[in-house]
Amino acid sequence: MTLSEAFLNFKKSEKRLEVLQEYYIEGGELKQYNNYCECKRVEELDDLKEWNEFIRQSTEQGKIIERIRVLKNPVSSYLKYEIEHGFVPSQEYGQKVRFVSESIYKKLNKSAIKNEFWIFDDEVIFEMVYSKKGDFIKSCQVFGQEYIELYNRLFQISVPLESVSKQIRLSKLTLKI
Repeated sequence: MTLSEAFLNFKKSEKRLEVLQEYYIEGGELKQYNNYCECKRVEELDDLKEWNEFIRQSTEQGKIIERIRVLKNPVSSYLKYEIEHGFVPSQEYGQKVRFVSESIYKKLNKSAIKNEFWIFDDEVIFEMVYSKKGDFIKSCQVFGQEYIELYNRLFQISVPLESVSKQIRLSKLTLKI
């Protein structure tokens, strides 16, 4: 099974753990990010519109779309941009977005999982492999209950998007989570 097939065929849940503090971006997303940094108007990208439509359709079918984002203090401008212009709109379409601090993540990651991952229906797992610069390299299907256990532990203690976005609106660069 490929990652694309997992997205097309999941029945009840799709969960994501994101650890990198920044990803390599280019094209329209880079222009959007630069506008954000310069306090200019930020237009919604077509890719985000498609993702949000996927979320809307999935949640209308009763599927669960979740994401846990690991945060490192101080929060980078890229992460603030991602929260404001990616996660806030996606949550409005039905995605549940939560956050956990990097220190808690490291403490709970007893099996030393190295890469980010997706979990589909609590059984199909794909690791996401990135370069040190944040370039996406590949996804590969992996097996192991430790991914699901880590995700569930993190979800239980994670903080909802509303709490984090409120702190960001107050321009706090160091978040209390």
